[in-house]
Amino acid sequence: MTTLAAEPGSPTERTKHDRRSLFSPLILGVFLAGCATTATAGFTNDLFEHYEVVTGATGRQTVLHGFFLGGATAELAVVHIDTNGDRRVQMFGFDDGAWASVLDARLGSGALFVDVAEIGGRDRLITYERGRLNWFDPDSATERALVRVGTSYKPRDDEGIPHVDVTRDLNHDGRDDLLMPDLDGFWTSIQMDDGSFTDAMKLGPPEPFLDERVGNLDTEDGVSDASRSYRDVGITASTLPLYLSRVHEMDYDQDGRSDLVFWNEDHFEIHLQNE
Repeated sequence: MTTLAAEPGSPTERTKHDRRSLFSPLILGVFLAGCATTATAGFTNDLFEHYEVVTGATGRQTVLHGFFLGGATAELAVVHIDTNGDRRVQMFGFDDGAWASVLDARLGSGALFVDVAEIGGRDRLITYERGRLNWFDPDSATERALVRVGTSYKPRDDEGIPHVDVTRDLNHDGRDDLLMPDLDGFWTSIQMDDGSFTDAMKLGPPEPFLDERVGNLDTEDGVSDASRSYRDVGITASTLPLYLSRVHEMDYDQDGRSDLVFWNEDHFEIHLQNE
């Protein structure tokens, strides 16, 4: 059976993708132009302007970009754990020909990974702590609850606060939805017109390499008990692509809607999308 990759979304989705993609050349210009000029002494580099973004000397840093502040130029969001063990986000904006810090705030002590999603027409920094996803409000510099959902995500010591891609437009309506893997299926949640999300629902088969002695992973609070599973089948930033390779999108019944197709050991399971 042939599995099909997701087709490009609606014009709104393509516009959003293009808008985010426009930032990539700017990043290349910031970080690569100086190297190119140095490597070719006497050559004038007319392709990129050279800028420097000083993010500070800390441990592992995760750098994301988005229109977090609602302006015409995207910001850089640098997420890291400082020397005091605090989880922090610092945003840098481009103004008057230079990059400068425009926000420096503390994240919750339980923040495990981050992502970016467009919610209500505006890019938001998404943070995950055990049991729920939050969105970071730059106006109040606080995290606000988004969706109650649990996963057996266990970061490695060297991962810091990594970027974990758990959002995609599942129904091609131009809005980012949630698709987060867990050991016993995949959590899905759809973004509504007002920017709210539906209650997370679990679809698809369990992880095929999960030890059979684990049994039912769901607890009363909906959070999987990671202590009852082998660490090497736990979801980390490095193993997440393998988990996500088990789910595909295709219009199986040719009704114009994207269906979810899960690989389960030796066959595919298809969940048809309704209205």
